[in-house]
Amino acid sequence: MAKQRRRPEALELLRRGETVSPGHDKILRLIESLESDRESLVADFENLNLKLYREGRYRETIEICEETLNLDPLSATTYNNKCCALNQLGRWTQAIDACNKALKIEPEQSPARGNLAWARKGLAAAGGRNR
Repeated sequence: MAKQRRRPEALELLRRGETVSPGHDKILRLIESLESDRESLVADFENLNLKLYREGRYRETIEICEETLNLDPLSATTYNNKCCALNQLGRWTQAIDACNKALKIEPEQSPARGNLAWARKGLAAAGGRNR
């Protein structure tokens, strides 16, 4: 989230730079295009991991979540989706870790709170061990 807040500031600095030195507008357009492409790819991956989850393909969901987090390590949605898949596999401690990361990024994310409770309950029922 903090990283995303800095992007507009960085773009603003680049915009100021283009007035000082002509030619920077090409670089700015390239940066904006790349940023837009990255954000679009993250959204596509988030949709894919949700689709895989709904199909019960939990291991694949986790793999796509990892790819998504490589592109955007501040995606609370992706950490939450990863938590859900880990919960389904009974990997409680990893699910708790993923949910905690989601909540650290977006403390008000209620789905992550529910999934964290699910993981804690699963861990307690399993005697503190993963399946």
